[in-house]
Amino acid sequence: GPVLGKLQVRLLYLPKVAGQVRATVREVRGVRKMDLIGANDLCVEISLENGGKASDLGPPQKTAVKNGAGSSATWDETLSIMYSNESETKPLVLVVRVLDKDTVSSDICGTCAIPLLGLLQSTFASRSEKSARLEQNSFSLDKGGEVTLDVDFILNSNIFVEQREEENKQILELKRMWNKLDRD
Repeated sequence: GPVLGKLQVRLLYLPKVAGQVRATVREVRGVRKMDLIGANDLCVEISLENGGKASDLGPPQKTAVKNGAGSSATWDETLSIMYSNESETKPLVLVVRVLDKDTVSSDICGTCAIPLLGLLQSTFASRSEKSARLEQNSFSLDKGGEVTLDVDFILNSNIFVEQREEENKQILELKRMWNKLDRD
């Protein structure tokens, strides 16, 4: 029969990987004022999502609150989240939220979602390196303003084993201290 068109297929294989996603939050600029009285008390929260669902890799990580910051603030603070794609099949996204922290609740000043598939691919493309960094570091927020951060992926297939070992050491130390208190 006649040729009706062309189909192009691209296959991507990403082997199982574990490591840390590190985001060094540099600054936030130009966010809207959220409170009627007073200036924004800004902080930045990061989390990993997979296919629109929050990852089960722990709670979101947050920077320190910059009280009275207004529409802009600077941090130079690094936040880390451990990651493994062992049971995940959808693209990984780093979700960044800029919050106006209030006593009772927090208002969302803006959000952006940063796809990390290219970052994971870069880690494997450079076989000699154990890490990769996103080229872009300034991202627009959905409600106006922008956030500047460096995003790295540090490859470490033993990261969860190391974390478990560290937790076990801490538990043993707590038990030792408890036993000592019991004797005294």
